[in-house]
Amino acid sequence: MVKLPTRETETSKTIIDVILTTNESAIISCDVKLCTIIDYNLVHVAMKLKTPRPRCSYVTIRSYKHYDTNKFLKDLENVPFHMAEFFDDFEDRVYTFNCLLLDILNDHAPIKQIKIKSKPNPLMSPLGLNSS
Repeated sequence: MVKLPTRETETSKTIIDVILTTNESAIISCDVKLCTIIDYNLVHVAMKLKTPRPRCSYVTIRSYKHYDTNKFLKDLENVPFHMAEFFDDFEDRVYTFNCLLLDILNDHAPIKQIKIKSKPNPLMSPLGLNSS
């Protein structure tokens, strides 16, 4: 890609710095910028870059779209929570109580997964590379 010399001395001009690519269509321009401080010149490459697609993530929520407080309380009154007292082990009692409560809760406010797009990359926006 580099066609001009990148190192110049009083007696010679050579191409030391090179740009290698397998996809030339991704390169917009390739220039050698002269540098007067040292005998090496700066190689400048501009590339066509695409912003990465935002990744989708999923969040688990409860849907209260059709939730009715009165119906939930009425069903909650009929749950046999006393069944938890049949177990001697405390963890078994808690498990039974949770199962009974979650069964009613899942009927009135079911669990749903919703898709959330991730936030755009803040580093790409100031450069003007965001195509959205």
